[in-house]
Amino acid sequence: MKKKPYSSDQLEDVFFNILKLHATDLICLHRQDDRTIVFASDSSFEMLGYKPEELLGNEVFFYIAEEFHADMAEELFRKMLYRPNTEIRLMLKSKSNEVVWVSSKWIENIEFPASEEKFAVSVNSNVTESVLLMEDLIRAWSKEKEVNELRSSLFAIASHEIKTPLAVIQMQTDILKKWAAQDKLDKKYLNVLDKFQNQVNRLDEIIGDIVRFRQINNGQEPFNTVQLNIVGLSKDVIEGFGDAYGKNRIALVIKGEERSFTGDRKMVQYMLSSLLDNAGKYSAKKDPVCLEIEYLSDELQIKVSDLGIGIPPHELKRIFEPFYRSENAVMNVEGTGVALAVIQEFVLLHKGKIFATSELGKGTTFHVNLPYYSDKPSTP
Repeated sequence: MKKKPYSSDQLEDVFFNILKLHATDLICLHRQDDRTIVFASDSSFEMLGYKPEELLGNEVFFYIAEEFHADMAEELFRKMLYRPNTEIRLMLKSKSNEVVWVSSKWIENIEFPASEEKFAVSVNSNVTESVLLMEDLIRAWSKEKEVNELRSSLFAIASHEIKTPLAVIQMQTDILKKWAAQDKLDKKYLNVLDKFQNQVNRLDEIIGDIVRFRQINNGQEPFNTVQLNIVGLSKDVIEGFGDAYGKNRIALVIKGEERSFTGDRKMVQYMLSSLLDNAGKYSAKKDPVCLEIEYLSDELQIKVSDLGIGIPPHELKRIFEPFYRSENAVMNVEGTGVALAVIQEFVLLHKGKIFATSELGKGTTFHVNLPYYSDKPSTP
């Protein structure tokens, strides 16, 4: 049965409702002649502390911190503020008089069928955290602080700048999925949505790695040691991959007599899953991957081996550097080069060692040696 088409008014109502309730940016509709606000998204409360109705009748200029434009003629400043299709960073004051930095874009000549009047739209993104982080970075640079502090600030800026648009993309994906389910769209459209979701998930993982690395370097990553069943944990990790890299592709080999091991469960799980994931990505789908657990007399040894593309000898010492990727890796597989840096820091927190052996075209083995007991993390 053919569905009744939506009217333009119905679609406008749905669209405005979505913007009002779900937009993370502050989106305002203005009268173009006097620039006063006639509509504002609910995000105004979270961003500025004002309810949407409190903004109506005012213009953006009303909320700009006076010190931000005190040294500039008001007429010139207004021209900069309301210049069509141009982004400008502004310092706003919230209802509680706190500073909020926003990136604002002004769009004119918006028309609605039911009105002869023209409107404008302002899209305002909260960039306070990025601005403050950048200021911290500049101060650190001017005082010649350690490189690690500068690197940490850069990671924070990068992760924050990605998180905001990613949250919007995820929200829109969820909306599209709901609409797709209601309208029972063709499978080819659902496949496109699935691919879209996979890329969102991948970006989310990358941000997680960056944030995790920053936390480690700032001493913010909790280190909680418990007694672990390494064999059981390894089996759980392997099972978690499912058929992602082919059924029964990952072989688990146990050597030596099992002994008690104490470590941080989340960190060890991350080490295993990330190393196995890399082994799968950098080798052909039909090639096996091996996870070997060996109980030595004085330490636990974990090896993850593949038959993949291998790593050039001169690059083996650099693969644990943040964001470093070997030349053949860049050509063959997508990635950021953060995961191995995170793994190395986790190994160091356990007072262990990690290194890799490899041969081009024949595969790579990562060796992780961990003491059986580590109650206090060493400094990365």
